[in-house]
Amino acid sequence: MSNVELNKGDKIYLAGPMSGKEGLNFLAFTQAERYLAERGYSVANPHKFGDKTKSRQCNIAQSLFQIQSCQAVYFLRGWEHSDGAKLEFEAARKMGKILMFEHFFDK
Repeated sequence: MSNVELNKGDKIYLAGPMSGKEGLNFLAFTQAERYLAERGYSVANPHKFGDKTKSRQCNIAQSLFQIQSCQAVYFLRGWEHSDGAKLEFEAARKMGKILMFEHFFDK
């Protein structure tokens, strides 16, 4: 999608590395969620709907389902080193979602 703007209340999905990160990178996801929520966006944080008792494949399927209902996906630093986040990137791009990257935003 080009020349598309987000409106207050639009839903943004958070994507980024989890596996191999301390606490599954919970702090980075929480900080990004707060940053976006303070700007008036609704945020889909996979830490809030993911299920540690389910398989990785089930959680990825849930993530892709969540992305469908969002207007944009916000990629946290290091996303390009995460197989799951790279899959989310490709899916979001093919769905025509707005792609946002944490390193472009000053916090």
